[in-house]
Amino acid sequence: MGDGAGMEATAVDSEHEEQEEDEEEDEQQEEEQQEEEEEEEPAALRKKLSSLFDQVSKLEATLAEKETPPASKSVARAGAGKETPPPSKSMARAATPSPGSDATTLQMSPLSSSEVPSVVTPAGHHRSGLTGPTPSDKGPNRRQRRTAEQRLSKAQSQSPAKPKDAMDEQIRAMQEKMQEQAAQIEACKLARKKAEEAATKVDPREEMLMEMKKKMEEQEALIQSLKAPPVPAQAADPSSDQADIVMPDGAKVQSTTIPSTVISRDALRMRLKRLCETKKSGKKWVSDEVAADYAAGGEKRETLEISLLEVLRDLPGDAKPDRMRAAFTSKVVHVKERLLAREQEVTGEWLTEERMKNKHG
Repeated sequence: MGDGAGMEATAVDSEHEEQEEDEEEDEQQEEEQQEEEEEEEPAALRKKLSSLFDQVSKLEATLAEKETPPASKSVARAGAGKETPPPSKSMARAATPSPGSDATTLQMSPLSSSEVPSVVTPAGHHRSGLTGPTPSDKGPNRRQRRTAEQRLSKAQSQSPAKPKDAMDEQIRAMQEKMQEQAAQIEACKLARKKAEEAATKVDPREEMLMEMKKKMEEQEALIQSLKAPPVPAQAADPSSDQADIVMPDGAKVQSTTIPSTVISRDALRMRLKRLCETKKSGKKWVSDEVAADYAAGGEKRETLEISLLEVLRDLPGDAKPDRMRAAFTSKVVHVKERLLAREQEVTGEWLTEERMKNKHG
């Protein structure tokens, strides 16, 4: 009896070792299969997982229907009266059970191509109180379920996360579009700036040529002005306002300040009136003597007109009023002296002749 129990324990240990080796092989095969399946697309992986779940559910239904087979008696050894050790798992996997054994073998075919070891319940295990692992507790059933759950979680993690809200997706798309538009605007601005710089940029040699050309034109105009003969004075039409004014001393004065400016007799008299009359406030622009000459009229006023006309001829049109008044005052004195000198010459000659006549008469 002791030898039989020892042999049964040895057989159980060897069977456990074989089961552990088989489990390690299965795990290695499953890892290889997982690495191969990780390269597949998520759609194919989901399809494969669904088929795997179907097979697992069918296998669980089959195992639930079938009960654990009763333990069979072990075959006694010939001539010794000792029980033979239960057949090992490798023997059950390789061939059918021996005629003296009532053991039932269940074949399980998972999704992987590797062969799943058969589960054998020997008869001697009942008496020694040692029972083998049931398919629901150990074996490929639980490993398949665990593998399927791992694959499913991996597929879910690999699948792209969907946006929580459609509005967030629209906002993100609009932001990307706005960024693209901003980049395009900056590129257009940079291109336009470069084009404007290229258009406005002038070659320094071209600027030098333009300056030289301008100087040459100025020098040419100066040469022509020096070569041209003096322009003779044109006679004015007597009926026009530009006719020369005959002075009391016989001199002729043109009634224009400058060749491009024309003034009539009425305009000249109006200017003289504004210049010599006393304002309502009592203010005067000229001296009392000049104002008295203007008020006297006759030859004295004509003298003032001659003086103002010469001032307008000598001074430019944009001369300041103060300068105009000072020039007019000095010109009045000069014209009076000139007229007086001419009158003295004429009067002196007449007096000499008159005296000679009176003396000889």
